Amino acid sequence: PVIADVFISLYDTLCFDRKKYKPASLMGRFFHWIDQLTCQLADRVVVDTGTHAEYFHQEFGVPQQKLRHFFIGCAENTFFPVAEPSVPGKVLFYGSFLPVHGLETIVSAAHLLRNHPEIQFRFVGSGRLQNQIEAQIRSLNLTNITLTPFVPVHQLPQEIAAAEICLGGHFSGVPKAQRVIAGKTFQSLAMAKPTIVGDNPANRE
Repeated sequence: PVIADVFISLYDTLCFDRKKYKPASLMGRFFHWIDQLTCQLADRVVVDTGTHAEYFHQEFGVPQQKLRHFFIGCAENTFFPVAEPSVPGKVLFYGSFLPVHGLETIVSAAHLLRNHPEIQFRFVGSGRLQNQIEAQIRSLNLTNITLTPFVPVHQLPQEIAAAEICLGGHFSGVPKAQRVIAGKTFQSLAMAKPTIVGDNPANRE
């Protein structure tokens, strides 16, 4: 038996999330074919949410009886509740600054809270949209956002522990954001932190 743990669709990620290729382009059609063929050759297709399973059924014609979904969870020997006190008003986001994360939404929220200096946002990470996000922060003259480069995974629990609120996501309008649950959501919840997530079908699961 062959089990395909597809986790993400190459077609969806490259054409709609990261927009590297147009869906109708040669490469777009190629990645659609790769996803479809992978699912056809497998006896079981595993994805991360029921909403994502429905996408694979609708987009690639995968029979529903072939699909299974399992929440990705996290390494609970690394992410678990700790007794360290959090920093009052510290709001944490960490990630790779991809379109699916919706960082521009978080920056807009920080702008709404700009007259509440007791609330401070901390962005940990870097990535594709970093320059765009930094420009948005400068254009709004925000002083309540601090940007910090990536930290190793073993240091993430310290960052989460210090936060009063964690931002799980996804907050963007990218279609993929509606179908998947961010890994950081599971990590923050595993550490018993109040976690804000986007209102979408996957998170409602």
